[in-house]
Amino acid sequence: MADDTSADDDLDEGPQADAPMSLGAHLDELRRRLIRAILWLTVGTFICYGFSTELLALIAHPIVQALESLPEEQRGELVATEVGTKFFTALKASVVFGLFLTGPMVMHELWKFVSPGLYGREKRWIVISAPLSYLLFAAGAVFFYVVVQPFMLDFFIDFGRDRADLIFGTVVPVKEMIDIGRWFTLWLGMALIMGGIFQLPLLMVGGQMTGLVDAKTYAAYRRHFIVGSVILAAFLTPTGDALTLALTMVPIVVLYEFGLLLCRALGGGKKKEPAT
Repeated sequence: MADDTSADDDLDEGPQADAPMSLGAHLDELRRRLIRAILWLTVGTFICYGFSTELLALIAHPIVQALESLPEEQRGELVATEVGTKFFTALKASVVFGLFLTGPMVMHELWKFVSPGLYGREKRWIVISAPLSYLLFAAGAVFFYVVVQPFMLDFFIDFGRDRADLIFGTVVPVKEMIDIGRWFTLWLGMALIMGGIFQLPLLMVGGQMTGLVDAKTYAAYRRHFIVGSVILAAFLTPTGDALTLALTMVPIVVLYEFGLLLCRALGGGKKKEPAT
């Protein structure tokens, strides 16, 4: 006689509201949730636009400080090369920060749409991982602003200035004139990259939950990951400075160890092949 225990467990873990819905009802619910999410984002954008001057100052301060640190004859400026550049940059910054400010509310609307169709185990995982993901992303963005950004600017601003050529003098005799819109694009891209890198522990746990890998596999490839983190840190801060490399690499390795610790605590992993 077949064992019904696993079947009962699956039933207990199933969606609580399993009543069938028509396609029209699903679309209506999706439209309602999207409208609410957009309204939250609009409110957040308006709030942040009220502080747009402060946001632009926050974004521009590192590059301005780096330019002002140059010798007077080489000192550059942060400029706006087109009419409306400052306004549209401030607007984009307001949208980005507004999305981050209202992120929990937007995620809640998405959660209310998808949660009725999830199993209990999936719900518990999302309830735990979503706030952690939000905090890790914020930590990654702050890490870029405080640690990575100064070294990145020092490298790019000073590149070619200390090397001399016997005929032409300075190898790269270029005065820096940096457009604020392009700087914001680079700044935002790097912040998003670091925020994504800081999602590493959750990606590791997700890999284990899907049965692709397990904690033993992560531990076995620890050395490979450390080498990869050195390469990644060298790419993010290409200064050639050992201290800079360590400051960027160590947090990435710590994230890996934190993810490994979570995987070991949660257990599970690769499913064993059935015996034949």
